[in-house]
Amino acid sequence: MDNRYHRFRREVVSCLLKRGEQLFKLLLLGGSLALSSCRAIEPRYEVSQLPAPYQGKAPLNHDNVDYHNHLTLKPYYQLIETPVQIVNPRLVLVPTPHYETYPPAQWDPSGRLGYAAWQLNTSQELRYQAYGKFSDFSRYRQSAWPELTGYKAVCTSLYSIEKGLTTNEGSKTLGIINNTGLKRFALKTVTGLDKKRLQNVVHDLTLEPLIETQAEYDFLKHQAQALSAESPQRVVLAEPRTLDSLLQAPNTTAVVISIEGGHVLLGPDALQNNRLLLADTKPQDAQDIRDRVALIKAWQHPVFFITFSHLIWNKLAGQAKGTDADGFKRQLLTILSRMPGFGPAVFTQPNSGIAGLSGASYESGTLPYDNGNSERIIPDDNQLGLVAIEALLSKNNGRRILIDLRHSGIKTRLQFYHLRDSLYQDVPPLVSHCAASGESLRLAIATGLRPYYDRYPEFNNPEKFYRKKIKNHSFRMFNQWPYSKYFSDNTTTLKATEIFRSNSTGWFHPTSNNLADEEIEYITRNGGLMGLTVEQRGLGGSMKQYKKTRRAAQASFRSWLTRNEPTLTDAERLIREKQFFDAVPFMRNLWYFTNLSKPGADVWYHLTIGSDYDGIADPMDSFATSSRLPNLESFINDYYQAFEHVYGLRFNLAGRSMSQNLRLVFSTNGVDFIKKYYPRR
Repeated sequence: MDNRYHRFRREVVSCLLKRGEQLFKLLLLGGSLALSSCRAIEPRYEVSQLPAPYQGKAPLNHDNVDYHNHLTLKPYYQLIETPVQIVNPRLVLVPTPHYETYPPAQWDPSGRLGYAAWQLNTSQELRYQAYGKFSDFSRYRQSAWPELTGYKAVCTSLYSIEKGLTTNEGSKTLGIINNTGLKRFALKTVTGLDKKRLQNVVHDLTLEPLIETQAEYDFLKHQAQALSAESPQRVVLAEPRTLDSLLQAPNTTAVVISIEGGHVLLGPDALQNNRLLLADTKPQDAQDIRDRVALIKAWQHPVFFITFSHLIWNKLAGQAKGTDADGFKRQLLTILSRMPGFGPAVFTQPNSGIAGLSGASYESGTLPYDNGNSERIIPDDNQLGLVAIEALLSKNNGRRILIDLRHSGIKTRLQFYHLRDSLYQDVPPLVSHCAASGESLRLAIATGLRPYYDRYPEFNNPEKFYRKKIKNHSFRMFNQWPYSKYFSDNTTTLKATEIFRSNSTGWFHPTSNNLADEEIEYITRNGGLMGLTVEQRGLGGSMKQYKKTRRAAQASFRSWLTRNEPTLTDAERLIREKQFFDAVPFMRNLWYFTNLSKPGADVWYHLTIGSDYDGIADPMDSFATSSRLPNLESFINDYYQAFEHVYGLRFNLAGRSMSQNLRLVFSTNGVDFIKKYYPRR
């Protein structure tokens, strides 16, 4: 009887999944058509309607630092149909690892493309910028080089789109849409990319990611030489011999290179036939990783750090779930999580750890997660994750490249902390762009080990989820030594006081992409650096507590304005109110991080900015471009007391003024970290 019941149940579930897949196809088609229609009929706002950037009560500082910015991503993807225009897709390993590059004249005979990163937004793009609209590959620039006036340093991130997020006509990576026309239409709608770019690159699984990255690097190098001599501004790619002088020179921005996603280290064979699972690694994969690390280390301009994981499983380490969205899109993601071709790459692997230390968490149909409830994991005999980490951090094969833990899953991060404590104590823990999860490490693990059939309950109804679901949740997680040593008290029991906290639950984005309390303390105590993002979703700006308390918060802020700035006009009050509530999620994250400071661990000295501008992100509306970072610093300095009044919170200023602390975050910490860890040879 039991067997018949379970068989019947499986058949029902299978039927429902098939129906869901059919429904999803219809929804995706309808959504794509609706999105295209909306773009055509969006209101044409005038630039004159945009309020002037906030100027502050004191002169703005202009020596900012940004640790995660995609300066060339949009012009590169828009203007270069294929990386083969720039680089020869033949890997040359003798005598020095490098990609052959074509002279500039062969791919840019007019010299026009050399100025691409200096071009500001068109009038139409400025209308989108004015209201902080979401920016895909084709919409407004959130960061262009003229917007870096006065910046002291920027870490620009090179990025190659993961092939597992897309597909060519013969691929089953997504396993969802088989219709070629619909597939191409959907991808074009989502990315805004040119048809030729989609066909030549995005759909092509034979094009290895490092070729794309090398081409963007060469594209970047040509931009640095483009500014006219009479301009007071210089933007210069840093080199070991020039870094110190660049950081001292007036009107000069030092551009430091990073790479987003360890998938760029994979060779072409690893991408064929969608070999995404660890069970299908080969010794040649490990050698390919070593070769590609050596190639990158031979570049003229050093790569400062590499974001080890990104959006999907990359055969190196488990990634954090980074595919949340708001509203109707979240429901589509729930359906996607049940798709056999999409789930394993995007949803299934997040809670495996570093390949070589931890097995893969996926075995089709039998083991959805390595959540501590089973020992049946697939080992990776070739240890690709350990191979990559050793090759990147070693100084025996060239310049050290730091590991950036943004996008890495919780298990990956804990394993890296232990690896660092054991073997690489001189390596600082780095998270280039992040926010707070608002959770203890134990709770972050408990919520992070959800089944991949995910309905996002902690986003949709956090009070019910935490008070009722997690309260009685039983999990063994990876609570053995050495991971348990990173809990605040070395115990693995989830405490009632951790489950629901009024000043954090429902305020912060609880995804495992963001940092738990003990991680913030660990990074601080070990000389690391954390870059606060300005992306609304990551900061928690769409969480329900903001909507739930909005009316009361507005009344409180208006009362504060009346008492403290009585001379403002009604129009100015409305502008100030919008700017305030745009900035509130950032201020709450700043408050949360710095209030975790303890004796000997002052978090203020370990924060910087990691904006993610032009990372296909949705930044805070009133601070939507690189040129607005000085305005954000000034606004927080002038209105942090209003934040304290409205929300009943108090900043821990650690005996300094707010302006002194903000200088640390927006400038000093980032410059000092570069001075200390940027390679000098």
